[in-house]
Amino acid sequence: MNTAARSLTRAAERVTALVTARLRGRDIHTELERLDALPRARARVEVAGVIAAILGLAVLAASLGWIAMAAFFLLVLYIGR
Repeated sequence: MNTAARSLTRAAERVTALVTARLRGRDIHTELERLDALPRARARVEVAGVIAAILGLAVLAASLGWIAMAAFFLLVLYIGR
């Protein structure tokens, strides 16, 4: 795997860890360790699911109008803080 793909994979894993940590009320470092401890296939399924859910919510918000898109943006800011 080249460095760009490795970097993108690691970024997706960090986003997944952040989202799951916020939803479960845990520390992001604990979630990163949990994600690293999973079998590679299971971790990839979890990462793909979270990224797909984020993309799906963004598309849904965009289709509902600018107020929903603003609410989605505020949700992203709240989770990412």
